[in-house]
Amino acid sequence: GLATMRVGEVARFVIPPELGYGKKGMGKIPKNAILDFEMTVVSACRPIMKATLEDSESNVTPKEIDYVRINLVVKDEAGDVRDEHFKDTPLEFYMRDHTVSSETDGRWRAGNILKKCVSQMNLNSKASFTIEDEVTDKHGNKPFW
Repeated sequence: GLATMRVGEVARFVIPPELGYGKKGMGKIPKNAILDFEMTVVSACRPIMKATLEDSESNVTPKEIDYVRINLVVKDEAGDVRDEHFKDTPLEFYMRDHTVSSETDGRWRAGNILKKCVSQMNLNSKASFTIEDEVTDKHGNKPFW
């Protein structure tokens, strides 16, 4: 299936009705329809691992229209601090200015990876994220850290 495919590979998936929408159908898909998909893997990235450091009582998560303020400390694989400029001075951005996907070559733009991480958090919570894919700025340059 999809998990074994590589970037650029094309596959056809045929889903029988009992594994698809069955006797009910859905929207323009009639009941008992056989679903026939042709999929191309256009990009792939490694999973981003989240560890909650401090939970929050809040259930508020950032929405697309929100302006968010975060404190940020960047560490390397060994746990050494690489950048703590935003530790006490919040980094601010509009969620709508970024996407939650990587580039087609698997690299992440810094703003996009921040949006993906922040969208998994609740107001006033603290979390640690492990990102193994390459991160670049909007011009394709590696961050100074």
